[in-house]
Amino acid sequence: FRKVELNRKSLQQKMRHSCLLLLLFVVSTNCRYYLDDSNRDYLANLINQERFRDSRQDSYDYDYQRYNNDYTQKRNDFSSTRNKFMNILSDILEARKEENGLHHAASVVEQQHIPSAQEKSNIKKPDVEKHKLLMPGVSPQKPDTYLCYAQKMSDDDQYITKFEPLADMKVAHHMLLFSCDEPFQKDKVWGCREMAPVCKSGMQMIKYAWGKNAPSLEMPKDVAFHVGGKSPVKYLVLQVHYLNVDSFKDGKTKDHSGLIYTTTTQKPSYFAGIYLLAAGWPPIPPHKDKFHMDMECGYKSSKQMKIYPFRFRVHAHKLGAVITAYRVRNGKYTLIGRGDPQRPQAFYKVDNDLDIKDGDDVIGRCTFNSTSRDTVTNIGATHKDEMCNFYIMMFYKADYGDQNPGCMQTTDSFSYPDDSDVTLAEMERKGSMYLHEHSFKEVDGWPKGLKAGQVGQIAGVEVNKDHVIIFHRGGRKWDQNSFDAQNKLASALQEPISDDTLVWLDRHTGEFVKSMGAHLFYMPHGITLDQSGNIWLTDVGAHQVFKLSPEGKVLLVVGERFVPGDDGKHFCKPTDVVVVQETGEFFVSDGYCNQRVVKFDKTGSKMLMEISPKSISHLNPPSMRIVHSLAFDEENNRLYVADRENNRVLVFNSQDGDYVWQIAFKEAVYAVAVNKKDNVLHAVTTNYVDPKKTSGYTYHLKSKSFITTWKPPAGFGRPHDLAVSKDDNEIYVSEIGPNRVIKFASKQAQKTRP
Repeated sequence: FRKVELNRKSLQQKMRHSCLLLLLFVVSTNCRYYLDDSNRDYLANLINQERFRDSRQDSYDYDYQRYNNDYTQKRNDFSSTRNKFMNILSDILEARKEENGLHHAASVVEQQHIPSAQEKSNIKKPDVEKHKLLMPGVSPQKPDTYLCYAQKMSDDDQYITKFEPLADMKVAHHMLLFSCDEPFQKDKVWGCREMAPVCKSGMQMIKYAWGKNAPSLEMPKDVAFHVGGKSPVKYLVLQVHYLNVDSFKDGKTKDHSGLIYTTTTQKPSYFAGIYLLAAGWPPIPPHKDKFHMDMECGYKSSKQMKIYPFRFRVHAHKLGAVITAYRVRNGKYTLIGRGDPQRPQAFYKVDNDLDIKDGDDVIGRCTFNSTSRDTVTNIGATHKDEMCNFYIMMFYKADYGDQNPGCMQTTDSFSYPDDSDVTLAEMERKGSMYLHEHSFKEVDGWPKGLKAGQVGQIAGVEVNKDHVIIFHRGGRKWDQNSFDAQNKLASALQEPISDDTLVWLDRHTGEFVKSMGAHLFYMPHGITLDQSGNIWLTDVGAHQVFKLSPEGKVLLVVGERFVPGDDGKHFCKPTDVVVVQETGEFFVSDGYCNQRVVKFDKTGSKMLMEISPKSISHLNPPSMRIVHSLAFDEENNRLYVADRENNRVLVFNSQDGDYVWQIAFKEAVYAVAVNKKDNVLHAVTTNYVDPKKTSGYTYHLKSKSFITTWKPPAGFGRPHDLAVSKDDNEIYVSEIGPNRVIKFASKQAQKTRP
């Protein structure tokens, strides 16, 4: 390029290609930090003149993703390549000077300062970065294959704050992320088997585990894993288990399962670490339904370092039934975690808020069922052997440096709680038996004062201490002619409903109390009461959300009447609202068209957050189909979203909108409600194929299991919404055909009724 005389046309073409290559390299090597402002601005103008600006961002993104895995290796070669870059840039500027008389260009290059190593170390780098660690297009052909791939960490100190899976359970059975000083292989994928070591030197430690579409894992605030730099973690190793390889049989399909991990250069106040509790003795005799292997670590810290558990993971092989761990302090046992080693590989939340300090004991028990074995089973690394591990993800003050305490010690010096060997399945059954009193039955003869024909389609229902409030459509029905192709309400329906659309019934007798809401709504849908008794309503016809006082005065309207949209001031057929008691902020399920949930400030004038398909792009399916109902657990910051046509309830963190987990159903989920008294979620569904299977469900949130179903003896019609009393003893379901409200009472409520 420098040795050939070029005419103007050829020069421009070469300059375009050179700029493209140079800018891609700038992104992948961070050399943008070594250009001063004048050169950076000049280069931007040069790109603009050559009409390259429109496509450069796509090039950045593509290049960053493609080369992220070997990013750190490229930086090692930066010094020599940077000089080549400056030579080429000098030639480009010189050519432009000769062609267009831009005499200042030469001085720009002449004045360009090449920083020293010391100066480079002082240059501020991005505080937060996202890195991808992915399988580089593998195609396993044998079932039950384990593959590993390593990535070198930066020479600078970095701190991992979040892990985000990029995998589908249909392809990858589970993934583990290990930390190493040096892996067995550095530049290629290798077969690593389940229990084979992945590290050649240094301590091998699990940092993250994923299975069955488990959610992202984010560290608590101001907590991070220390990697690279002066830490003992020089490599991360990704292990992916491909149990079923049918998707690779064509020989063409390649897999890129892996994860994104977020790092910061800002040192946190607390380091995250793993406390490993393990046992290797005694051998497990055959034909035992419960064989215990106990372990104990007396926690000693000369520096008085406290550790704070926040996640845990268990590991055993086929005989493992349950693994429990406790902190023992002054004779008192506090559960750290109870895990089923046969369930998905993941780090689960520690429910108890606790710390571990000098003088405490950390004990664990592995319970094995060897009734299927005729010979002794040893502890070891093969599938025929067993293991007994309890991993505690914890944090501690960063001032103590890098620590990974733990021990492998078998003991029989502690007595264990009676339920230490009770499996999760047994615990869930006990929970089901405990809550069996909350199986619900229809209350005959309720309501007494509401007869067929007096109300229209009952789209929504709510309950407070004394009343049941219904939101109905009067003489109006939603059918195929109600909206046009642009989701605008038919002109014939653009007159408000003349009937009172809000009706109050006595909660106990069902008798009529009062009504209001005439000449205000066009196609009623959802209803919610806040802690002040205000009534929140959604109108899918008007594309609006309303807030009414208890007396019926309109306090707030969000959205533009009859104008569908997807920004912060418009909705498209909004379905439901939940309100944050502490702040007055509220969520709206913008449900039929936009497939999103939007969070607003208490005035409704500012959109604070949007939960959209981007939030669940890693799920299958990766989008929502009719966001129909919301439920809110303010105490635990959980937002429950009925993804109606995908037969599931999605659970999000209400503070940041991050996906947490999901609950799968067999039918379309129309409505959900959470009751914190019994820690349950109630849902009502519709089976389009077999209406007899339409049912209500009660789901225990802590044990993550369904505990009961309920429906009228004659079956449901077309259930649309539900409401639950504060004491969790009554459920009210509204139907849009026939137009009725059904009251269900728990067995406990029926026993106490006079």
